Amino acid sequence: MADPDQPTILDMGNQETVVTVSSAIVGVQNVWMRNFVLRQGDGGMNAGGGVPPTASVSADYGPLGNDSDAAPVFLISRLPRKGTLMRKFVALILSLIVMPAVAIEVPVNDLAPWTTLTFNNIPPNEVSVEDGALHITVRSSASPLIYGLEKPTRLAGVTVLARWSGEVKIPEGATQGDKGADDFVLKFGIVEAGEQTLNWLQRQIAADWIKQLFRLAPRGTGVRRINFLATVQQPNLLGTQRTHPLNDLLHETRITFLEAPGAFEMAYRFDEPVETLGLWISSDGDDTSSSFDLEIQRITLHTDALPAD
Repeated sequence: MADPDQPTILDMGNQETVVTVSSAIVGVQNVWMRNFVLRQGDGGMNAGGGVPPTASVSADYGPLGNDSDAAPVFLISRLPRKGTLMRKFVALILSLIVMPAVAIEVPVNDLAPWTTLTFNNIPPNEVSVEDGALHITVRSSASPLIYGLEKPTRLAGVTVLARWSGEVKIPEGATQGDKGADDFVLKFGIVEAGEQTLNWLQRQIAADWIKQLFRLAPRGTGVRRINFLATVQQPNLLGTQRTHPLNDLLHETRITFLEAPGAFEMAYRFDEPVETLGLWISSDGDDTSSSFDLEIQRITLHTDALPAD
């Protein structure tokens, strides 16, 4: 692969047109890139215009990264009108390029779409927006943030960019997640659609968080579980999973090891797309009397296949 900072433009003939990729995400040949704009090139195609019907396409690209300014560059040049197989191949490639964006950017600069849920006898976290990011202040406290999607959405994966400072005080000899040590910097919950619903009696006696969970499901549908993608402070827990002993609606998948405070990225690809109703962000320090601050800078929900590792 070429240096992403110096994209190589392959010489495929005359009447060339450059397509630059910048911003949200499209997929081309299983490569994740950002959505594209057209620039006028030697072929005279205006910005935002169409691609010649007989054209070939090549691409040079850099990895998708939060601090990468590299822009994939496509070179389009005219082909002879003959050659049905080649023209079909080109049409397929072009259809991939112009596919709709396949990412949802969840707002972290506005609290209005989020719902804060509190627990009895547990102090709530302090939540605010600062410098375009979601800030959660944990002081021996816990209170999840809930975000409902406009409609059930099939997710292939998620990416979360965040930063934290402070300490999660896991007692010596304890395993994070066990009683007395059940605190995490971030558990990013995917509310999965399912068939489980609450009947009238259950709605009368259920805890508030359970009722809030089931409200995310459209009428006539239900909930399967919350699958929490979790950070951990103990490396031996990385890659492990569990159903929470207090409720089988809560499942944890430990995907990110936080060795020390600072910036981190949570990125996860599901084995199969997951029908998702909403998000459930948990950041808690009540079980271990911990104090820390979490800043969530970006949340991206991928609705198409992610690249292979």
